[in-house]
Amino acid sequence: MLRWCLSFMVFVIFVFANEGFVSAKSMADLKLISVKEALDLKDDARVMLRGKIKSQIKSEHYIFIDENNDTIEIEIDDDKWHGVVVDENTHLQIVGKIDKDFFKTSVDVKSLKVLR
Repeated sequence: MLRWCLSFMVFVIFVFANEGFVSAKSMADLKLISVKEALDLKDDARVMLRGKIKSQIKSEHYIFIDENNDTIEIEIDDDKWHGVVVDENTHLQIVGKIDKDFFKTSVDVKSLKVLR
């Protein structure tokens, strides 16, 4: 009984920690693009970007810069960090959705990975 309870707890933690289901096909269709390309996409388009966090604007909001020195605002909710600590020299890969409003385009980050 104890083994079953522990297995169930691990399962629940795993399901909720991964923020839902993403099919292998949808991840395979997701291509690495530049910030400049991301700025031209429609609202809610999925993006994968590589670069660094240049600075923090406010809580959960940062300026992200790619290898072409193009920048975009990104939002990383506290629960997406998963204990990762970065600085302005840390290379990252982020996956998220474009968030367009009348005045700006930003990325709502769903996941991030430190590149070594």
